[in-house]
Amino acid sequence: TNTILGVSGGAPAWVTLATNASLVGDGRGTSFGLNLSNANSWTALQTFSNGASVSGGLTIPAGANPMSVNGSNGAADELLTSQGANSPQWKSLSTLGVSTGTGTSGNVTMWSSSNVLGDAPIIINDGAIELYGSVNIIDLSTGIVHADLNGELSSSAVDLSSEVTGVLPIANGGTGLSSVGSDGSVLTVVTGAPAWQTLTTGSTLSGNGTTTPFAINLANANTWTGAQTFTGGVSVVGGLSISAGANPMSFGGLNGTVDQVLTSQGSNTPEWKSISALGVLTGTGASNKLAYWNGTSTLTNDADLGYDGTTLSMAGTTDNISVGQSTSGGTNVRINVKDGHIRSQQTTVPTAASEANAGNNGSATLTNATDIAGKLRIHTQNPNIAVGLQATVTFNVVYNVAPIVVITPANANASDIQAYVSTSTTGFTVSFNVAGGNNDDHDFYYHVIETQ
Repeated sequence: TNTILGVSGGAPAWVTLATNASLVGDGRGTSFGLNLSNANSWTALQTFSNGASVSGGLTIPAGANPMSVNGSNGAADELLTSQGANSPQWKSLSTLGVSTGTGTSGNVTMWSSSNVLGDAPIIINDGAIELYGSVNIIDLSTGIVHADLNGELSSSAVDLSSEVTGVLPIANGGTGLSSVGSDGSVLTVVTGAPAWQTLTTGSTLSGNGTTTPFAINLANANTWTGAQTFTGGVSVVGGLSISAGANPMSFGGLNGTVDQVLTSQGSNTPEWKSISALGVLTGTGASNKLAYWNGTSTLTNDADLGYDGTTLSMAGTTDNISVGQSTSGGTNVRINVKDGHIRSQQTTVPTAASEANAGNNGSATLTNATDIAGKLRIHTQNPNIAVGLQATVTFNVVYNVAPIVVITPANANASDIQAYVSTSTTGFTVSFNVAGGNNDDHDFYYHVIETQ
């Protein structure tokens, strides 16, 4: 009885089923089931997907995390609140709008914050209301508070005609006077007692300070005997007149010496300085004439040396330009260079181009070239090499008249082809009386000078 066929030791055998107190039944004569009357201690988390109904009370043991709702244990002093069909939530008293606070028996309560109650400065004692501290009666307007025979309060402004009479003594904050002074008079103190007086001014001021404001009499010619200091500066309109006499104008305590001039020092005190200390030059000259030093700070001019804004000229028959020495260089010498070289430099150089007689593959090039001097190479190359015009050089800056151009053969090929030049204000050409050879370079030095 109560045995079933099972396996024991690797062989079929009849075995008896056994259950503990948490189950009932044997699975054959009676169905297996939970023992609902047994007090079970569940150690694993039980999930009731269709809810749970507890009768007879719910006991929650002490310890960590005793009750969790939707994964939350709540914070200290929070309450579990229904959220309708949604999961319950833990909420604080302030979130739920529940008021807290303590009070004293007999006191009227009042809010000490948005949800905390405390004592108000009002006590109910034997049917009477007692107030302590300051009291603001909202319905009364600004003024003096009055109480009638019935104890009702009201307020109004002070009536000076009925509520204030007589002369207010000085000891009580008054003037002790019973009359008003004349127009323009002011209340002052004379021999220790209040009195009405009229203010007077001299010619340097205008106004009486009451009906008309006090002011400086700007039309009065004042003579200041004391030193006046204007820290904000002075603006003078109509001219500044400095009287004759000793020390008429001083700056920084100094009057300067004879013929010194007053100079600005920026944000500092102006200073007296001499013409020489300022580096100011003296001397006279003539229009369009060059000035030169005839002393450390004195200029003069030479009538033969001129500059009109575009041209530097030397007109005298004995004047000359000397470079490298202080002497003239000799009779009739106008430009003298000693122990030096003449150098010609040019930012934009002239250009050279070969002509048809240099051959279809001929060329012309310039090296170390300016409009004054340089080296020209004419390269002749077949086919069609012939006598005549070989190359054209174009100046960067035109001359006033056609200059004189001198060419010098610079290699053997250039010495036997009978070269000659033609000039214009814009450039010069080189021609051959003897045709150049195929693939030959003909080098020439050239010098240019304008003579008119």
